[in-house]
Order: sequence, then C-alpha cells, then structure tokens
Amino acid sequence: MPTANFDHGLKVFATCPLSAQAQPGTYFRQVQEVARWSEDAGCEGILVFTDNGQLDPWLVSQVIIEATERLCPLVAIQPVYMHPYSVA
Repeated sequence: MPTANFDHGLKVFATCPLSAQAQPGTYFRQVQEVARWSEDAGCEGILVFTDNGQLDPWLVSQVIIEATERLCPLVAIQPVYMHPYSVA
C-alpha cells in the first residue's frame, strides 16, 4: 500500500508488542509482522519497552532491524534496570 509523500515535519512511531503478553514461540513472528506493518504505514520508528518482565530489548530491536528496511527501533530504557550512562 503506497503511503502519501507529504512532509509536514511530523514523525510517527509505533509500539512493539509486549513479550510478556505473547504466546510462547510466536513472539518474534509477531514483532516482525508489526514492524513491517508499521514501516508500510510510514512510521519512522518503533518503541521497544524495557523492564524485568520483557525480553531483552536489544534482541527485539535486532529482530526489527532484520525484518525491515528503514524502521528505527527506539529502546525505552528504564533507569531502575539499567543506568542511562551504561546504555550510552
């Protein structure tokens, strides 16, 4: 589905499905599908959540990068779990 090619300076981001709510064995396929849908819809990136109940956000981001051509994963770090300086 072609997207409109208007540039109004607005960048749209999607959110990645939560791994804690996914069925075992289907999560990575679900992430790939959502990433492709988001890219096809013209999203700039996709937010990947971080907490101790989710899969490693860097692994999930790699799945997104491999499944799309230009969609940018944005890892939402939580200072409680990882210090921002460690991420940088």
